[in-house]
Amino acid sequence: MISVARRSILATMLLCGPAAASINMAGTWQFTVPVQTSTVVSYTGPLVQVGNNLSSFAPFAVAGSTCATSATVSGNISDTGAVTINVTLNGQSRVLTGTISPDGNSASGTYTTNPGSCITVTSGAWTGARAQQVLPQFAFGGGWYSALYFSNEGTNPASLTVTFLADDGTPLNVPSVGGSSTTVTLSPNGTAIIEAPNVGNLSEGSVLMALPGGVVGYGIFRQSVPGVPDQEAVVPLSKASTVASRLIWDDTTPTTAMAILNPGPAATTVTVVVQDTHGNLLGTSALQLAPGAKMTGTLRGLQGVTGVAGTRGSADFTPGSGGNVAVLGLRFGGAAFTSIPTADR
Repeated sequence: MISVARRSILATMLLCGPAAASINMAGTWQFTVPVQTSTVVSYTGPLVQVGNNLSSFAPFAVAGSTCATSATVSGNISDTGAVTINVTLNGQSRVLTGTISPDGNSASGTYTTNPGSCITVTSGAWTGARAQQVLPQFAFGGGWYSALYFSNEGTNPASLTVTFLADDGTPLNVPSVGGSSTTVTLSPNGTAIIEAPNVGNLSEGSVLMALPGGVVGYGIFRQSVPGVPDQEAVVPLSKASTVASRLIWDDTTPTTAMAILNPGPAATTVTVVVQDTHGNLLGTSALQLAPGAKMTGTLRGLQGVTGVAGTRGSADFTPGSGGNVAVLGLRFGGAAFTSIPTADR
C-alpha cells in the first residue's frame, strides 16, 4: 500500500488533468567520393539550418578532376528521411539519392556513372525532421524534483533544444531554466544536466527534445515526503514516433500509475486494452488527447477496466490511424517507487 502522505502526493501528481518545437540542427556531415585511381576524396562540412526541420551543406567544390565510377554519401545522424547529393556530371546536373537507416544512425546512397566519367560534387543536403524523443512526465514542486541528464559520446560538440509542455500541450514555464525551453550545449564526451527543483506548488507536464547523433540521455524523479527518506527513480526517454506501446504491470501489492502523451501535431484517440496473465480481457478504454496533451492516472482507475487490483498482466496503448503515443509507467509500493519500461514499436 502507498502511505497516506505518498498517496496524497501521487493523487495530486497523477490524477489532476487530462508540438512541434524548433529543432537545433547544428552538426557536421561527411561523405566520400571513391575514384578509379583508388584515391578517396573526403569532405566534412557544416550543416546549415533551413527552416525548422531541414538542413543542407554549405556549397563547396572538390578540387581537381575526380573521374569516378560511383559516389557515396555516409554519415552519423539521428534523423529520418531521404539523403540527396547534387552533382555535376560531364557538365550536366545530376542528383544522388540515398536513404537513412531505420535506426537513424547512418545514411548511404550511390550514383553510378559510366567508367571513366568525371563527377564533381557541388553540394549536398539531407531532408527530414530530426528524430524526436519525449519524457511523458515531468514534475517539480509539491514534493517532486525532476532532472534530465545528457551525454555526448561523439568527438564533435553537440547541442539540442529542450522544450517543456504543460498537460494540455501549451508551453510550460520552468523557472530554473528561465522559460519553457532551453538549449543544452555539450562538449565532445561532455555531460550536462537540467534540474527542476522541488520549490513551490506542483507543476507538471512533459518534455520534447531531438537528440543529435551520439547524444544519449535519461530522466530522474525524486519524491520528498516529510518524515520519510527521499525516493528516486530513473526514467527512460521515449520515441515520439511510437505507434504502439505495451506496459507489463503488477498490481498484486503495488499500484501502477502511468503518463500517456500524444506527441503528435494532431488530436488522436488512444485505445487501451488491458489483459491479465492468461490473456483474458479486463477491459478497454478510449482516451481523447489533443496535440501535445497528456493524461495521467492509475491503471486500475481507467474507465471501462475492472479487475486490475490484486493481479498482474499487460496493457496495450494504440493511437488512432497516423497518430503516435508515448507511455511512461510508474510502480508505487510502500514508501518506494520505480519506473516501468515499455515495449514500443
